Amino acid sequence: MEHELNYFDLTGFLSKCVLGEIDLHEPLEITNKLKNRRHEVSPLQHLLILCRSDSRTLINILSIIRNKLREKIVHLINDNSFVRSYIQNIIYEWNEEISPHDIFFDNLHKCGYTEGEDIFNYQSLIDETKLMQKAGGLLDSLEEEINKSQSTFVPMTSEYADSITDKVRDIHQKCYNCMNRVRDNIKEADDKYSGLKPKYMDILLDLSTKCKSSYLEFSNKHNDSSSLSAFLSDKNNYDIPDNINTIFLNYTIVVNMLRKEMNYITKRFHGLLEGIKPKTIVLTKFMDGVNLVDLQKDKPNNYIPDDEPITETKEGNQSLFTFLENIKEKLSS
Repeated sequence: MEHELNYFDLTGFLSKCVLGEIDLHEPLEITNKLKNRRHEVSPLQHLLILCRSDSRTLINILSIIRNKLREKIVHLINDNSFVRSYIQNIIYEWNEEISPHDIFFDNLHKCGYTEGEDIFNYQSLIDETKLMQKAGGLLDSLEEEINKSQSTFVPMTSEYADSITDKVRDIHQKCYNCMNRVRDNIKEADDKYSGLKPKYMDILLDLSTKCKSSYLEFSNKHNDSSSLSAFLSDKNNYDIPDNINTIFLNYTIVVNMLRKEMNYITKRFHGLLEGIKPKTIVLTKFMDGVNLVDLQKDKPNNYIPDDEPITETKEGNQSLFTFLENIKEKLSS
């Protein structure tokens, strides 16, 4: 059914959000191609369709909407004294001593974020997922190679031992680097999740309930009966958007959607970390065992190490440690 409906294109969707013609907490009415049927879709569903049609991530589109809504409201504050005065009055009602421009204050600047950018680079999650799958595949292939060698009773040689050890060392380094990058990404995602929340969300939510008539009533209280005041009233009626409350509401909703997306991204990164940890632990134990073998090479023949043998409960990685024991045995013979 998706291809049979007249969805908004990305430019049209962004424009209607910024003008308040789309209310992000209400379903959207979409017609079919023949325009003889109407369907309701949620704003999120429409956004996901735009993600597929325009090859964009959800966080990219949400970041654009947030930035454009912010620019729209700042433009109204700068260019319309009555909008500016009314917002200032709402601020005073909340017993805050800030200017209308400060209502957007958040802590994203502490995360190194610059307005206009994507809140988070979603490609880093895709890239890390692929790299971890690749590292896991390399370890599985190495396991298969060792198992095949052992099942065919291929004799242990120093060249073969060195080759396997080099491969393990390379995979271990890849896994270790992946873990460090994922931890950095988790910190960035956590910081931006917290930083996204506006300090004055209460004021923004209050403004999302104030329709155009509230602004006009406020401006009329401060006007006299002169023709100039009548002109200013008419000008305000023209300049103030009909859906100004929806513009504020859309901003608060988009911020919340972004925070939810950051929460999802953080969870995905934690999943990657949990997936790579066991592999890294196994490889680290193996490398510790290899280092022990290197030490044994420099000890006299009657030297007896006091370390405990390396054991691993996971059967899938036992071949690595069997391989390591074979190296020890060959050195001691």
